[in-house]
Amino acid sequence: MAKQGETDGVEMVTRGEASEILKGGYPSDEQLGRFPLAHLLRSISDVDPRYGKQQDGKPGHIERVIKGMNILISEHPEHIVNQWATERPFQDPIVFQQTYQRIFGSEHNRDCNGYCRFNSSGEKDAFFRLLALYHDIGKAIITERHPLVGWHLVRDVHRDEVERKLYPLILGREYRDWRKQLEEAQGNVDEITSVRERSMLRHFGEVVRFHDYFGVMSTGEASLPLMLDLIALRGVDPTEAQESFSILVIFNLADVYGSVQEVLPQKVNVFCRDWRALCDTIADRNIHGDRSLFFDALREQTQTASASIERLWRLMYEGCPEEWRNEITHDKVEGVFKEATLSRMYPFINNYALFCKLDYCLGFKIMLMSMAKGMNTHLTVPVNAMICVLAELEKRYGDLCQRPDGTWRRIGFEMAGLTRRPTTHKHLAERKKSRIGENIVDLLLHPGGLGKEWAVSECTVWFMEE
Repeated sequence: MAKQGETDGVEMVTRGEASEILKGGYPSDEQLGRFPLAHLLRSISDVDPRYGKQQDGKPGHIERVIKGMNILISEHPEHIVNQWATERPFQDPIVFQQTYQRIFGSEHNRDCNGYCRFNSSGEKDAFFRLLALYHDIGKAIITERHPLVGWHLVRDVHRDEVERKLYPLILGREYRDWRKQLEEAQGNVDEITSVRERSMLRHFGEVVRFHDYFGVMSTGEASLPLMLDLIALRGVDPTEAQESFSILVIFNLADVYGSVQEVLPQKVNVFCRDWRALCDTIADRNIHGDRSLFFDALREQTQTASASIERLWRLMYEGCPEEWRNEITHDKVEGVFKEATLSRMYPFINNYALFCKLDYCLGFKIMLMSMAKGMNTHLTVPVNAMICVLAELEKRYGDLCQRPDGTWRRIGFEMAGLTRRPTTHKHLAERKKSRIGENIVDLLLHPGGLGKEWAVSECTVWFMEE
C-alpha cells in the first residue's frame, strides 16, 4: 500500500518537511530526490556549477539565496545587511523595517495587517523557502533569460508533474487526496482550490517568471513601468497587486544576497523606495488597479529629469571600481547627462522612461568602468561614454515609444551582444574574453567619439507588448 506522501514510487516531502530541510540550507542529493522536479533542480549544476550546491565547500548561488531567505523570514530580517547585523546603528534600517511591517504586518498589533495575506508563519516560511529553491529552475536549460525559460518549464513543459506534485507541496495539501480530487476534476486545478490557494500558485509563477525585476530596476537596467507585466489586462484588485509586489521584493532581496559578497544598505533602500512607489500607485483611488491608468501613472513618474538622472546614477554606481564610489554623485551624473544629450535632453527623458529593459547592459557598463580605471582616465569619461551610447539608442529608436495614434508603449533592448564571447577557442582564457566589448570600449574611451555606432549596432530592440 502506498504511503500518504508517495507518488510514482517516491515518498515526496510534505510542505512542513520541505520547510525544515530548507531551513538547514540546500537539500542533500537524497533529500532533493523527494522534491518535485528533482531532475531539473539537479541539472542546474550541470549547466553551470556556480548555481547549485558546489563540491568545493563554497556555497552556490541557490544555496546562498536559501540562506538569505532564511534571514529574511527570521526574527531579525535586517541582518540581510551585515552592517545592520554587526555594526548597528551604522545606518538606521528604518526604511526597511517600515517596509517589512507593511508587508507582513505587526506582531505586536493584530489590527496592523500586512500586504502578504498568509494564514500562519509556517505557511509563510515554507512558501518563501520553496521560492528560493525553485526560482532558478530555468537554468536547468540555459542561464540567459532563465526566468522566462523557467516559467515555460513550469507552465507548459512539465505541467503534469507541476500540477500533480508541486502544487500540493506549495499549498500543503496531502498528495493522495490532491491526486484523487484532480482526477475527479479532470485536471481542472481551479475547481479544487480556493481563491486564496489560486493566488498563492499565481504568486509562485510570478516569482519564477519575474524574479529579477526589482534587481534590474535597482541597477538602472529597468524602469518602474516594467512592473506593468504583473498586472492583468483587465486590471487587478489593488490588494492582490500589493501582495505580488511584496512577495517579489522580499524574494529579490534574498536573490541579491545570493549574488553579491555583501548587501549594502543603499541597495535595500532602493528596493524599498521602488516597492513603495508601486504599492501606493496601484492603490491610488483614481487608479484602483486599472492597468492602463497604472501605466500612465508610472510613466509620468519616470518621465522626469530627476527620475532619469536617478536611473543613470544607479547604472553607473552599480559594480563600479571601489575608488570611484564616493565620486559618483547625482550632481556629477547630471552634469555629464546635460552635455551628452544637449538638444535631445527632453525627448531622451520621455523615451528613456519607456526603455523598460536594457537586458545585460550592466555587464558592458562594468567592463567600460573597469577598463577606464585601468587607463587612469577621469571618471566623467566612462560616464559620458555610457550615456552617449544610451542617447544614440534613444535617437535611433525613441520614436518607437509612441504608436501612430499617439499612445505610449514600452520597449526593451537586448544588449548581450556588447559583451558576447567566442563559443570555441583553443585557449580557455580567450573564451572568457569579449573581444567585441574590449574593442568597443577602447574606441569609446579615446577622443573622437568612435565606437558609439558599433555599440548601438550590437543591440536589438523589441516591443514589450502589442
